[in-house]
Amino acid sequence: MSNTLTGKFLPQFKLKLGTKAMLCAVLLIAVNTALVVGAGYWSLTSAFNDRALRIIEVNLRTLALAFAETFPDARITMKDGVVVRAEIPKMPELRDHGIVDRAVSYVGGNATLFVYDDLSGQFVRRSTNVKKENGDRAVGTQLAADHPGQALLRRGEAYKGPAVLFGNSFMTAYFPVSGAGGKVIGILYVGIPRPSLKACWPMPSRA
Repeated sequence: MSNTLTGKFLPQFKLKLGTKAMLCAVLLIAVNTALVVGAGYWSLTSAFNDRALRIIEVNLRTLALAFAETFPDARITMKDGVVVRAEIPKMPELRDHGIVDRAVSYVGGNATLFVYDDLSGQFVRRSTNVKKENGDRAVGTQLAADHPGQALLRRGEAYKGPAVLFGNSFMTAYFPVSGAGGKVIGILYVGIPRPSLKACWPMPSRA
């Protein structure tokens, strides 16, 4: 009876082992594919971000030099072509948009000069070519309270990365401007629309 039962159930047991092996193989292939695709995506994303940051560094340098050229008491320190410090005894009045418009005419994107407002305790756009939803320059608007660079900038550190401004996504750099006592009294901002960066990114060739 034992042999009869073994004979009846052994083929079914073998089928189950075969099914399990097949499922394991399919699972391994799926995992390997996901790893390869994920690694490729990470590599492309990393390369894209590196390129975007290189471009944004050029834009920041251009704005910083235009700022220092216009206001001789401003001091911009660079290392290997990268802005590492921006200082001025007192933020100027900024009666027009000449500096930001000139910088953008050289490198594209958009730019802003923020001034720290002691009364409100906020960074305010005094000169900018960033546009609001209605198309007007965003003069007088504040750096959003939930902006990812808010805390860094208040500590005197730069923020470089993505940000959403008035409904549009940008790759950005916000660099603190220090006053005579070391307090952050302004911000140099530059940004590039992320869709523009993606449009310039070369597509993989097809055989």
